[in-house]
Amino acid sequence: MIIRREYRGCFKGAIDGESFEKALKAASARAREEIDGGKLVELCLYRHESMCFLYVETVETAESEAHALRNQPPEELRPENLLKDLTPFLVSRPEVTDGSPWSYMYPVYYQQRDIKDLDEWLKERNPSKTRVGRIAFLFPDTLPDYVRWHRALTEEGLLKGDKYQYISLHENVLFSYYEEPRNNVSILKSDEESKVIDGWLKLDPGSRFDIEKTNGNHFLPIEPLIMEYLK
Repeated sequence: MIIRREYRGCFKGAIDGESFEKALKAASARAREEIDGGKLVELCLYRHESMCFLYVETVETAESEAHALRNQPPEELRPENLLKDLTPFLVSRPEVTDGSPWSYMYPVYYQQRDIKDLDEWLKERNPSKTRVGRIAFLFPDTLPDYVRWHRALTEEGLLKGDKYQYISLHENVLFSYYEEPRNNVSILKSDEESKVIDGWLKLDPGSRFDIEKTNGNHFLPIEPLIMEYLK
């Protein structure tokens, strides 16, 4: 089964320099080894100011996606091990008790679930596609609404969006991963229109976002640092 997870980290102060570039190359090479070994499918790392965001797809044996997400990935596929070369550049996360600098982000919306067929999953993916990472900030009082409606959309399974889209939350920060050109599908692979989306749109979704932090955008595309994926 292919399991997708997203994580958030934070860099220490000014990090640009030769040592950081070497660390990125080493981390990328380690990810490539795991991909070649068949344990990892995709790893993409992005940066916005002092924050960084990780999207990762792993191959795991699990009863279901929900069962896997209740547990840590295998030791070698945990972000603190996959990206251990970057640890010296990252601050400790106070809410993480195992010493990892990476905070798990809670999934709130996606277009695919219980992905069991690797060939089917990779069918529309190729190296020419652009892997996009975006962030958004929610006003704290609107966060429950956003989560409730997007979980409802996911459970309904009718809203069409990019096959690879995945949105997760940590504190009031959303991180969204998707690929362009988009391959729009619904979870149920149905042509039936979503009814849940009508309720969400009536609530003025734009008012939920703190756009002063994202240059007037609801979701702001951010800088890629590492792109390693099964070709």
